[in-house]
Amino acid sequence: MNSEAFDRSNADFRGIVTKIKNDGSHAVVLVGYSPNFINIINQMKELNFNKPVYSVSNIQDPAIISATGNLTEGIIYTYPQISGSKEFAIFLGKYNKKFGKNETSLPMYVGAGYDAAKIMAGAIKKCGKNTECAKDELLKVKDYSGVNGIVSIDEKGNSQMPIEIRLIRNGIFVKYEG
Repeated sequence: MNSEAFDRSNADFRGIVTKIKNDGSHAVVLVGYSPNFINIINQMKELNFNKPVYSVSNIQDPAIISATGNLTEGIIYTYPQISGSKEFAIFLGKYNKKFGKNETSLPMYVGAGYDAAKIMAGAIKKCGKNTECAKDELLKVKDYSGVNGIVSIDEKGNSQMPIEIRLIRNGIFVKYEG
């Protein structure tokens, strides 16, 4: 197994792509941000990289599809499970109306940010400026029904939520059906 790191400001990944292309591995896990993804994906095509690509939730960015065309086809990645909750439907309707869109899912950080703000607002409402109290309230969050689904916070302060496997197919982000 090979691991390659890069600085977020990098734009040329040809050396890394070439190294991974020739390292004997059967697939690659791509972790990064939109500008990096765009450059890496375009350079993979340029260098005839043909291994399967697995990634993380922030690959689900329409700007990446726009900038790379069909080069993202078949990338499999993890994403928060699409919620069927009432909260999701209401929020999605408001989001689509505000931004003139017709989305069926949300960019991950939109729903997660909204849920985090609502959870934090509840802690602040209960605790005011008492930060220790607010921290304790956050650590009590279990099975909060939010826009991104059911959210819990563990004893270390990490959020827990269901995820699903997704796939880029024909330039569209869809649930992977195996």
